[in-house]
Amino acid sequence: ILGKWAIHHNLDMLIPPNITANIDGEADIKQQMTLFKQSKLDMFFSHSVYNQSLFEHYLEDKDPFRMTVVREPNDRFRSGYFWGRYLVETNRSNLAGFVCGDIENYREWVQKCQFVAKASQVMYMTPRDWRRSTRAKTVFRHYDHVVVTARFYESLLTLMPKLGLRLEEVLALSSKSHPGSKALDEFTEADQVEFDRLVRQRIGETDKDYVFYQMALAKLDREFEALPQEMKDAVPDIQQMYREVDEACSTKRRPCVYTGIGCGRECIDEWVQEHVHCR
Repeated sequence: ILGKWAIHHNLDMLIPPNITANIDGEADIKQQMTLFKQSKLDMFFSHSVYNQSLFEHYLEDKDPFRMTVVREPNDRFRSGYFWGRYLVETNRSNLAGFVCGDIENYREWVQKCQFVAKASQVMYMTPRDWRRSTRAKTVFRHYDHVVVTARFYESLLTLMPKLGLRLEEVLALSSKSHPGSKALDEFTEADQVEFDRLVRQRIGETDKDYVFYQMALAKLDREFEALPQEMKDAVPDIQQMYREVDEACSTKRRPCVYTGIGCGRECIDEWVQEHVHCR
């Protein structure tokens, strides 16, 4: 969405190559933020572990609008399993080891792969202490907007007034352009229930991942309830628009701003011109 928006408004943006952030995120963020601080870039995309002090040091003079995305923990863990399998199936073994792609059975993956627990290790506290800590209660205050993927359309509607976006400006195609792992074909609904049960058994329902997710939901709830009623009522409308855009443009993804990002903008613009008649 923001990639397409940047093109429309002639903004310069930085999308670094794939860099795996370490547990502090410090080495990667320093490398990327130094480039951002010394440039005249308008936008910056990155996969990085949150590090408040580094963000403040490198971005304080830019007064940026900061966004992040939060995903439901079990959904993220399942995605990690299938992503690892996909990397093995496509012979990208240099990355597969990071997400235990060589472990084929999902039950074994849950028990052995550190990917499941990695996010939980970032805060170095017990779940009980972390839930009560000042850091846990204030971490989202450093972001101007938090997108919750499970409530994507509500997240978009709360973003719009913050950046002055119109409804048609938040339309986009999914970045997921690869076919996915073959393991998806054999993964039943019963397997999904069992996968989730095993993950919760391993890391516990009170784990920091789940606490963190509940905090993100609470922030979204507050902001969405504060919207004018006509915007809250627009959730079905934006869902329908996304379905129609996907149907019209899924085979017309090019050009993209970057691999899988900002794709199909010309087709989306044409669809908007034909179908959106009010602002």
